[in-house]
Amino acid sequence: MKLIYKSILLMLPIFSMIGTSCQDEVPFETVSTTDAPQILDPLFPDRVKGELPTIANINRDQNFKMSIVVTPSATTTVTWYIDGEKSAEGCKIDTLMMAGKYHIKVVASNAGKETYREGYVQVNPLPSDPSSEGVAFERIIAPGAPAVIYGTNLELVKTLKFGNETITDFTYNQEDGSIAYTVPQSAQNGIYRLILEDEQGMEYGANTVTVSSGALVIAGTDRFTAGEEAVLTGINLNTITALKVGDVNATIVAKTNTTITLKCPTLDDGDYILTGTTENGAVEFIAGNVIAQEIKVAVSSQKSLWSGHHYVSWDMADGHPNKTFNLLARDIFKTMKPGTTLTIHYSIKPDDEYHKMGVATGWWSDLIPQFEFQEDGAIEVEMTQERLDRINTEDGFLIIGHGFYVDRVTVK
Repeated sequence: MKLIYKSILLMLPIFSMIGTSCQDEVPFETVSTTDAPQILDPLFPDRVKGELPTIANINRDQNFKMSIVVTPSATTTVTWYIDGEKSAEGCKIDTLMMAGKYHIKVVASNAGKETYREGYVQVNPLPSDPSSEGVAFERIIAPGAPAVIYGTNLELVKTLKFGNETITDFTYNQEDGSIAYTVPQSAQNGIYRLILEDEQGMEYGANTVTVSSGALVIAGTDRFTAGEEAVLTGINLNTITALKVGDVNATIVAKTNTTITLKCPTLDDGDYILTGTTENGAVEFIAGNVIAQEIKVAVSSQKSLWSGHHYVSWDMADGHPNKTFNLLARDIFKTMKPGTTLTIHYSIKPDDEYHKMGVATGWWSDLIPQFEFQEDGAIEVEMTQERLDRINTEDGFLIIGHGFYVDRVTVK
């Protein structure tokens, strides 16, 4: 499904060819020039939780430079790929790249055999640059549908380039620093790099978006309450014709392009498989970093107050929607009885450097001690009279911290 437009290669300088073999680089040779190739140096770091390693972290005014040592050096050819596109040949690469995260793959070939190394290169914007990175799942988008990007200095952007399309009809939101735009109707399924252009015509990288024309459920599937409504979010959800929890059909209450509300069947507490059909095929679900046609969902008798997939980071600017989780209405706590147990279900954002959570009042006054964690989980908070009084007098209820998603809040 990967389809990064070749126009991105126009940003890269033309590489000078120094030859495709690397005879002067290798300290020793294998026995025969017909041996399978080996990359002797450098050794790339191991994957972390299945994710490729980051092999370089540089600023966008620095060139990405790397040399490799291969054997047999006289006959092995080396090819470099950036985001799947052939970008250079030879044992060295030296190129200037826009800000963003790039997949790098270096392939050594000899006698009809290959070996390779791969990882990511992180190119960081300068402080004054317009820049944008993904916050949650807002970068999975549908053709012709509304979309949004978040970032810094986006007020400087005059043009948004999307593949071969140029978008000038967009809206900048000063409150949260976002740009709202409409995905080109002609966009085909695949991955596209966004480019930001300022008034002087200077271009800046803004990472990638994924276009999908199928029904893709992104969030809301972690837990259902038996006999109650649940809201799933995603793209092209208006094409869904049926959803099943286990072997039982769920009632579809309402649906739009980005949300679908279902009523969960009255089932015993336990784990069930959620599946669905559309006008043209099967519904797809995001499960971790994998897209599949089914997903496990927990059904319980606890009452759900909120479900979704809301990213939280206190590194966000004030006013940004992901600065905190503040999506529970204050009226909920005005009628809540002391002794009620509030359960917060959460999942980590793996690429954040740490994961820490706090539960606080609207004044950022802690209701429980803040804690760090390394994996998905849930925490129970007993709503004592003292805590309820503080929530009602200190401007509401917040979940604060960094590096995680709030997936569901339930009470019992």
